Amino acid sequence: MSGQLKNNAGERKLGVTLLSAEWKTSSNGDLTTINRELAIQMAKHPNVEVSVFLPQCTEEDKKDADSYNVKLIEAAKLGGFEPVDWLASVPDGHAMDCVLGHGVALGRQIQLIKRNSNYSDCKWIQVVHTAPEEIGMYKSISEGQQKQQTEIELCQMADQVITIGPKLTDAYKHQLRKQDVFNLTPSVFTEFSDVQQASDEGRTFCVLVIESGDSEDFDVKGYDTAAKAIAELKDKSYRLKFASKQKGKEDELKHKLLQSGIGCNQLSICTLDEDREKLANLFSVVDIVILPSKTEGFGLSALQAISAGLPVLVSGNSGIAEALKEVTYGSQCIVDSEDPAAWASAIKAVHDKKRNVRLEEAKSLRENYLQKFSWEEPCNFLVEKMYNLAFGKKQTWNSEPENGGACSSSDLGASLCKETEQEPFVKEMELQDVIRSRKHNAPSPSNVNPVVKKKSEVSKEVSDPVPGPAPVENGDSALRFLGDMHSFVDSNTQPIPLPATETSDVKGGVSVETRGWNPLHSAVEGGNEDIIETLLSSGLDIDSRGNDGTTPLMVAAAKGDEKTVDLLLSKGAHPHLKNFIGRNLLHAAAEGGNISIVKSMLSRGIDIDSKDDEFSYTPLTIAAKGNHVEVMKYLLRKGADISLTTGSKKGNALHIASQYGSVAAIEMLLSSLRPDSRDREGNTPLVYAAGCGQIEAVNCLLKHGADPFLRGEHGWSLLHLAAKSGNVIIIETLLSKGLDVDSRGETLGLTPLMVSIKYDKLEAAKYLLEKGANESLKTIQREIPILTIASTVGSVAAIEMLLSRDCSIDSRDDGGDTPLMQAARCGNTKAVEYLLAQGANPLLRNTSDVGLLHLAALSDNVLTIKAVLSKNLDINAMCTDLGITPLLHCLTQGKLKAANYLLAEGADENLKSKDGWTVLSAAAMSGNVAAIEMLLKRGHNPNSRDGCDKTPLMWAAERGNKAAVEYLLPLTH
Repeated sequence: MSGQLKNNAGERKLGVTLLSAEWKTSSNGDLTTINRELAIQMAKHPNVEVSVFLPQCTEEDKKDADSYNVKLIEAAKLGGFEPVDWLASVPDGHAMDCVLGHGVALGRQIQLIKRNSNYSDCKWIQVVHTAPEEIGMYKSISEGQQKQQTEIELCQMADQVITIGPKLTDAYKHQLRKQDVFNLTPSVFTEFSDVQQASDEGRTFCVLVIESGDSEDFDVKGYDTAAKAIAELKDKSYRLKFASKQKGKEDELKHKLLQSGIGCNQLSICTLDEDREKLANLFSVVDIVILPSKTEGFGLSALQAISAGLPVLVSGNSGIAEALKEVTYGSQCIVDSEDPAAWASAIKAVHDKKRNVRLEEAKSLRENYLQKFSWEEPCNFLVEKMYNLAFGKKQTWNSEPENGGACSSSDLGASLCKETEQEPFVKEMELQDVIRSRKHNAPSPSNVNPVVKKKSEVSKEVSDPVPGPAPVENGDSALRFLGDMHSFVDSNTQPIPLPATETSDVKGGVSVETRGWNPLHSAVEGGNEDIIETLLSSGLDIDSRGNDGTTPLMVAAAKGDEKTVDLLLSKGAHPHLKNFIGRNLLHAAAEGGNISIVKSMLSRGIDIDSKDDEFSYTPLTIAAKGNHVEVMKYLLRKGADISLTTGSKKGNALHIASQYGSVAAIEMLLSSLRPDSRDREGNTPLVYAAGCGQIEAVNCLLKHGADPFLRGEHGWSLLHLAAKSGNVIIIETLLSKGLDVDSRGETLGLTPLMVSIKYDKLEAAKYLLEKGANESLKTIQREIPILTIASTVGSVAAIEMLLSRDCSIDSRDDGGDTPLMQAARCGNTKAVEYLLAQGANPLLRNTSDVGLLHLAALSDNVLTIKAVLSKNLDINAMCTDLGITPLLHCLTQGKLKAANYLLAEGADENLKSKDGWTVLSAAAMSGNVAAIEMLLKRGHNPNSRDGCDKTPLMWAAERGNKAAVEYLLPLTH
């Protein structure tokens, strides 16, 4: 997630230090793997500085960590101490707000660190990986109790406890009743997601067990169970590969395992070191990974195997088993027994499936797991918790620009933005459908790379298939709140006109048209052979290109004009050219739907499965999109790969056909592809069809058995997607199938009614209300009322409708914001005026004691501020927390229009905040040079020091505002 942590006073860096034995994983296994991933994830946040404190590391380690914005710090060697205990002595001058330890081995040092007066206020975050008391049931009871007591004592001293997975969370919540225990269930490891699995059946079936403890844990980890299970099968084709992390103990391990009855030629032992590539290679040569532990806190080795797309079997008494119970088909991987016979039976059941079936199921499991558990969300919450602990103020993440954004990070808008960033399919709209470029108006040529220019310019112009709210007076502000509204692919499959541009370029003595076409392109579009011949005889280049790289031959092929294609080829047109997004003549022919042209292009050696550079569309995909069934059948007969996927979401041809409502193509594809096949984000074809308002495609998929109860990306139901598209007929169809009218999304907890309001689909909202949707529900996260969503969108019609149904006009979210406050913050003047006219209370403040005028000032919308001031609010009112006026508030965010208007209306520019900031301090914090210049013209001294004993230049330098520093530097002395 790209976001940043902000408070009303500006940004403050959070320093987080993680204790670790190493950077790259070796014998410490699970602990280092989690620690490394946490460091990488937290370092993605611009306002978090992450360092890892460890006994020793190499320059290669430092370079690798630096590539993730993580700093490695080596501890000073302490004679007579174990290397991990060197971590008790933090280098002088190292700044940290939170220190994160793991278990006893890497947690006990923190109590000594905090005895140092420099770090006494540092917050202790303790991560728990095991339940030693439970392990003691299988080993020494006294040893287990002793470890458990030490672990509990460390947790009790910590400011925050994190447990890895749901099993440990339940165990430690019972032990630590008075403490907050935070569950972090690991997500998939992307470094293993590219492991290539052989598709051919092997003569042997190799079962992999990865060692995760020391030699004393042999029985606890169930290694003997694995060996006995292989022996139980009485089939020499089964092999057990044991990956040990203990160099030099291979013979000892082999001796123990052979005592379980497994044949010597069925057992092999290899050693794993810190090379994660070696583990990835191991995953590529085995058939299944098992985790037969009698007890396991989590079981990362199984999750790593899932990440690699391998089948797994896991012990029912493990944390990953608890997690898999929440994942579709995950329960099938759980063996709830210590009996080797039960494990043998489960292994055989996997073996008896065809290898390609096993791998497809494993891939689906990985996708389902990723849909349920991400790294991003728990790490965001963890950073939020640490920020709150360190600085004592509630902070959240948003996606506003560094020096902009109408709202503070605790706003509704940030909440809505968070879900919007993750909601079903990020748009993969064709910004220039070159195959139909004859109908496009392309951007003018420049020395900028054409593809780059196309993306940057056209993305602003392409219509949203499911449009957001009507434009508001401060549209940028509102869009920052609602996030990217352009999430779905256009339900209108016709080419979308691109912006026309002016050009006076001349090619071949003929003016270039606004799309970059010359008369030859136009003649080909018209299909007049005589004119084409005439133009070619005049010297026009037969392979001349439009601004998007389209040649005349591509135009003819996309039009399906066989005669013109043959003519151009006979005149020497090049059949192997591509346009600027990598589409070739076979792509164009597939778009045109003419089988003869498709045959011609294939005969010239064009790859039948060639992918474009933009969305990885193949000719088959494009034919499916255009509903050209005969072309699809021909391509498949000639060997086109129906399983190939497109774009970052990895949707297949059935997804694309559903997205564009190509019913005939859907009917054909269903003979080979599952109706509920999922893309990388868990979206089914039905999700695509419902999200794009394709009612015929929805009905077709339902007729063929598609499951309407399956959810898409991040837990949105089909009803949510239909509400977003605003298609009442689809909503009616889905409700008739029994979908819950008040079903919740899994991130914010939006209902379909909330979604319809959020995307200003009023008819859909009215229909949902008629069918019993509950308008009094609030979002689960942040408890946002539906009237607040309507106010954020700025839809007066929606506000009016909801008020007519007795929604409370002054209802509050968990931050105390009312609908009026959100409308003001977003600069939705008409909504503000309407709410005020209907009796909304302008004097209310939120839980941070921020009032209406402060929020209106952040919108930078003069009309909104004027509407609020019409209620005779105090223009110099101060909020209690920071003691800042509306003028100071907007200047900290660089809102120049708001500042100018407030000053013109009599705001006192000499008032300071509770901490002593001046208006010039505030402007310097924001880095807005125009605001600084305006204040200097009003007589403010660039060399004055505020109540914090800082000059404006010092504030600008501290906040990293280079332009402001350069402007102020010549003015200071």
